[in-house]
Amino acid sequence: MIRLSQLKPGMEDVFERFPQLSEIWSDKNLQTLAEDSTRKELSLMALRHERDNGPIFLILAVEESSRALRVVGMTGFFFTEKDPENVHLRWHGIAPAERGKGFAREALEQVREIVRATQPQARRLLEMLPCSEGRAEIEPFFAALGFKPRGPEETHPWATHAWQPIALELAPAPALNGAGKEPQGVAANAETVESDAEKPAAGIAAQRETQKATGGRRPPKAP
Repeated sequence: MIRLSQLKPGMEDVFERFPQLSEIWSDKNLQTLAEDSTRKELSLMALRHERDNGPIFLILAVEESSRALRVVGMTGFFFTEKDPENVHLRWHGIAPAERGKGFAREALEQVREIVRATQPQARRLLEMLPCSEGRAEIEPFFAALGFKPRGPEETHPWATHAWQPIALELAPAPALNGAGKEPQGVAANAETVESDAEKPAAGIAAQRETQKATGGRRPPKAP
């Protein structure tokens, strides 16, 4: 069993606090990109205040007997107002010592439920496969999760190689379980979770309240 715990501004040293996160990508260039972009995004969150473009989560494994928590990976998503049908998966990965336990698939399912609950216009999750030496390891991983190629390869000035877009179609959101109730399973993902080292709180519940107050319209995002 896993939970998602949202990272907050001020946790830019998350890779130092949880060194296992620095072992997720065997391609050192990809690992550096993941760490640098995560730190940059956490810093920008502090400037945006309530205007966000999507969360970053720690993936926490929950021990069934003791309920103790341990950090096993990271994930998240981001979106833009210009393209509401496509939500982009952030760096999604599990530490090597924790693989083979179903955590990656379970975390992706929770991300998908949160996206469907908070981004009703979204139709798919997009990810970018690196066209580099790391692709041979990463591509089967995402194929097993249901992602399929979408469109031609892309190039970006911040990377030395091309990227292949892949997509996971989002099934329609489930019907509400009674008037005004959240889809089953989503509320648990919005809990504040606690570990021995950190107490990061998820902001999904507050985000939903804002959407309700604004009739589903999201405030403008910073570029």
